[in-house]
Amino acid sequence: MKNLWIVLLIAAMFGCKKEKVPAPEEKTPPSLITEMEYRYNNENPEVTKISYDAQGRISICIKGEKKDVFNYKTPVTLQVSRYRTSDNKPEHIVDCILNAAGAITKEQYRSVADNTIFYTYQYSYNAEGYLALVEGFSNSGTYKVEFQYSDGQLTQTKSYTDNVYRYTDHFKYDLSVSDKIKLPFWSHWPSSTLFGKPQQYALVEVKEFDAANKPVLHWTLSYQYDAATKILTNTWQSQLNNNVQQYRYKFY
Repeated sequence: MKNLWIVLLIAAMFGCKKEKVPAPEEKTPPSLITEMEYRYNNENPEVTKISYDAQGRISICIKGEKKDVFNYKTPVTLQVSRYRTSDNKPEHIVDCILNAAGAITKEQYRSVADNTIFYTYQYSYNAEGYLALVEGFSNSGTYKVEFQYSDGQLTQTKSYTDNVYRYTDHFKYDLSVSDKIKLPFWSHWPSSTLFGKPQQYALVEVKEFDAANKPVLHWTLSYQYDAATKILTNTWQSQLNNNVQQYRYKFY
């Protein structure tokens, strides 16, 4: 399954640009996102609000009718409780195991009603701390995403359902612009820690091909800051149709 934050994906880079480094900038916006607004074409926007604890860790994430509350029980265990915002009724609990870097290695989704586990995710990371493998398991099937890197940059991902290859994503960065969003390619929550290290450079293109190598997605990306560098707008324009996605981020 893909998440909205999944769209914040990583990218392939051309060999002729390997020597380039991010250009220095006069202003650097804060790295902690407090609000995310997502709009698809002219539909009503979907807003996510994020709060943090004293250590800068995500503590509450509210998205529509869902509120996730984070309880860091020990340095290696995290429990996330999902509530409905309408009546504050608990829906499910996610029990997480963390590695030494604070990234999740395992998630178990547990029903509040009967305490049964209905979905499990497992995560593996490479030596540099980037996400390398996602595996999902439920009674209805399996899901897997493999990540390939070159020179520290994610070049592509391959996705599988029930061990059947489905599609490949390719990504391209602007290596002269450092990434300001500070979120990794794959995540359930907008955290720069829980799912490995975030991307380094600004994503500018995403291409997706199905199992027959037919192009099914092609997005080009642009970025715009407000004068105080407190708000970043990220626009995705489809090159296959007229669809437009827009993300608007507010920072501390």
